[in-house]
Amino acid sequence: MATNGIIDRAQLEPTVGGSAWLGSEPAKEGNIAFFYGTLMHPKILKRVIDHEGAELEVAAAILFDHTRFHVKLCDYPAVVSSDIGSQVLSGRTLSDDDKAVRGVVVKGLTARDILMLDVFEGDEYSRDEVVCAPITDFKCLSEVDTQQLLAKSGDLPSPSSATVSTFVYKWKAPTPRLSNEIWNYDRFLEEKVWRWLDREPTDEEQQQDMTQQRLDMQGIIIAPEGGEGAIVPATDDTKAEAVKFGHSMKKYFGFAPGYVNLNCGASNLDDPDQ
Repeated sequence: MATNGIIDRAQLEPTVGGSAWLGSEPAKEGNIAFFYGTLMHPKILKRVIDHEGAELEVAAAILFDHTRFHVKLCDYPAVVSSDIGSQVLSGRTLSDDDKAVRGVVVKGLTARDILMLDVFEGDEYSRDEVVCAPITDFKCLSEVDTQQLLAKSGDLPSPSSATVSTFVYKWKAPTPRLSNEIWNYDRFLEEKVWRWLDREPTDEEQQQDMTQQRLDMQGIIIAPEGGEGAIVPATDDTKAEAVKFGHSMKKYFGFAPGYVNLNCGASNLDDPDQ
């Protein structure tokens, strides 16, 4: 998936059938798409397709027999079939809710919109045809608050209600890159959405982001008291051996064997020998 930056137009040079076209068939006008991650947010979708979406309509919908996971060390999720989802969870039985992905279905997408989406999703995903079940009325995209829309979705309907043909971007990269945690849209809004809206984080968002980064590192940073800081694994911070900053951290970086950093960290512009 592309990052939260705006898509480089140079990436859109391939025409239908070119390298950016991930589906087996060219997209047609009036496409319907099911979104389950960052693109559920109207402002993010508008940034990706590069227009205000005045002709687009959106409804809350459910994709059955699929499961949505966090992608490790990323803000965005991945959807896989529930059979693969059970493997990601090492055979653990999935609940009915886990096998029903709540998202939004958007209709009125143009062929150019789909091309922009293909580039955004990149080579981690494939554009696959599925059927979904809309569970609210369609509304103009400009009038929609996705969080409120999903809150109105209520109980799960019968899988037989999934009759709307659409497409979804399914994860096709290696499954070991998936966390065993189910991705949550509300949590994304609380902690990560600022990264995707090109704005500065609030103090609370910044603190949450720092906390999550430390958890992703499987450790917590201990503030130094008159000496070096230390990283202690979060799983057992009372017993783990502290790792001091400095040369001992070198093993955590991808330097070539024998690499020596010649910068000592000090400078004196008045002394040409330094």
